[in-house]
Amino acid sequence: MVYFGGHITKTYPLDLFMNGICLAVGAGELFWGLVVKLFPKELFGCVKMDERPMTEEEEGRSLMVKAKGGTTR
Repeated sequence: MVYFGGHITKTYPLDLFMNGICLAVGAGELFWGLVVKLFPKELFGCVKMDERPMTEEEEGRSLMVKAKGGTTR
């Protein structure tokens, strides 16, 4: 889009240095994903990784329910 959009998208092609930065950021994300996958699951105890449905108690304690609920007065 940056290269071919031109006047329509009001963009200009990136120079070689900026392309290198984009490539490094993308490669860094892939590398970070690989490193995270090498950690044992026990280190991520705060994240549920099983496929069973949540019980009422677990659902009440979940962060998503607290975030959706807002503040209670």
